[in-house]
Amino acid sequence: MTRRHTSLLSCVLLTAAALAGFHGCDTPSSPPYDRAAMLRETAEVVILPGYEAVEADAAILATQTRALCGAPSLGTLSGARDAWRVTFLDWERTGAYQFGPTRDMNYGPEMAFWPTRPATIEANLAAADPITASWIDTLGAGGKGVFAIEYLLFAPEDNAMVLAALTDTRRCDYLVALADHVARTSSAIVLAWSPAGGDYVGILATAGEPGNETYLAQLSAVSTVITQVLNQLEATKLAKLGVPLGHSDGAPQPDSIESPYGHASVEAMLANLEGAHAVWATTPHSFDGYLRSRRPDLADTILAQFDASRAALETVPEPFDTYVLGTDHIAGDAAYERLSELIRTIANEASNALAVSVMFNPNDGD
Repeated sequence: MTRRHTSLLSCVLLTAAALAGFHGCDTPSSPPYDRAAMLRETAEVVILPGYEAVEADAAILATQTRALCGAPSLGTLSGARDAWRVTFLDWERTGAYQFGPTRDMNYGPEMAFWPTRPATIEANLAAADPITASWIDTLGAGGKGVFAIEYLLFAPEDNAMVLAALTDTRRCDYLVALADHVARTSSAIVLAWSPAGGDYVGILATAGEPGNETYLAQLSAVSTVITQVLNQLEATKLAKLGVPLGHSDGAPQPDSIESPYGHASVEAMLANLEGAHAVWATTPHSFDGYLRSRRPDLADTILAQFDASRAALETVPEPFDTYVLGTDHIAGDAAYERLSELIRTIANEASNALAVSVMFNPNDGD
């Protein structure tokens, strides 16, 4: 996530009852909803499997970078690039639930700091330090993660030049070490969430139960999840789409796009949206179901807005940096508006219906 947009939304505040430790209740006019099942299913069905997918992808990426450096060719380069893209996009899908240990342990920047810092990467390549796992761990976030790997695999755009650059032993060793670091970091995230490790899945699932010191009330956990969904949607709309299109200062900023070398910027935005939708509506007991138990009409509206946002983003072309420098931004502007509508509906109407107060002005950045 970009350093300038690490926290685009304020934390969700609880209702006065939740702040007092009260578990919350459904309104007399609506049937009770099993929030405990909702939180458990979100953790077990969406969040942990999402991180496990990244872990599996990263292991393949590490293998593919070794194959590339062992025998540089168009085939091994293509294999490493494909593995990078799968890892990158699965990581982007986790954006809607990068809270808890993922945020507290600063794993996000370790995995994916952007905008990419080519000067930092080249300075690391020019350094005399032996390339070891411990050295990689000490580097600043701008010199590692999936975007540093993207730079080494895709820049410059000429394949022959990329392969020629990778004949430099230090460059290849750095690439392999970066892939190993992404694999180690993704495994650490899985361990932190897994019942076999830090069991943040269990912490989220047992919100409001005696002994849970992280979430004293179920509404606290509900608030945390909705906050991160909104955080990711806002980051997608503003930092990834709006800033490059010039919505922030009136001038397009192609240098601010997320994936300038692999040309996966629009795919990344779609992955962000997919991750948010997975949290919102995938499980049998979902946030969509919770809202539907109170406001079925509003639940339908939000699902339609997810669909409209996806359809609008799918019309935005790649390469995104070339697109933002053009004069026709109709598709990008439409996607920006659809995302804005979705964010406003969740932040205003859905939060009210679910008794969650959001300290966020959904008109910011419009």
